[in-house]
Amino acid sequence: MELKNQQHSHLLKESAFEGSILKAFYVLFLFIMSGLVYFFGFFKYEFEEVTESLLQQKSSEVFICDRKIDKDTFFVAFEQRTKFKTSGSHPTSAYQARLETNSEEFIFYLHQDSRKTELFWVYQHDNNYQSSAHYYIKSKALAALAEAFCS
Repeated sequence: MELKNQQHSHLLKESAFEGSILKAFYVLFLFIMSGLVYFFGFFKYEFEEVTESLLQQKSSEVFICDRKIDKDTFFVAFEQRTKFKTSGSHPTSAYQARLETNSEEFIFYLHQDSRKTELFWVYQHDNNYQSSAHYYIKSKALAALAEAFCS
């Protein structure tokens, strides 16, 4: 009987230990998954929030290659942005874009796609070829402006 109680006690300790390990793995799994969700852009980037906030201000102006463009043209393209594009292309020519208000200036870069000239990879810096774009904008109007102002 004593041996049975010891075995039962030992099994309970093992079971409790295994339960603790499972809980720890579960917490670790949840932590990793939440990081992946954040990493893959299910939450807005701060970059997008700043862009959106500045565009919504009445005093904001948009410039490409230091030339003022119609704010609505950029706003329409921005509203249709996406986080994904088909593979097989890469960013090429980089054009500086700037949002200005009475009190703020925000500079970012539009990199034209190697296959589709109306597609732009949007980065906060001009040297981010090795990383994923913050988002992608497809706009024939922006492509025409970039060609006219930045060539």
